[in-house]
Amino acid sequence: MRVDGKISAGYAIVCNCGAAFAVERLGVAVECPECGHTKLGVDIAAEYYLDTSRPVTRRSRVPVLRGATG
Repeated sequence: MRVDGKISAGYAIVCNCGAAFAVERLGVAVECPECGHTKLGVDIAAEYYLDTSRPVTRRSRVPVLRGATG
């Protein structure tokens, strides 16, 4: 199971069984509506965002905290 891309409604997911579906958020787990396969949302997100073969279309909007001390 993997993220095929970001869409306006959330994420386009493709399952190993061939089913494609949309989810609004990657929750604790994502379940395929066709075969019932589940995968942790954090694992799906990590694979998507760490995929170096995927073209990066824009910079992240996560603010960088500067001057923070440990």
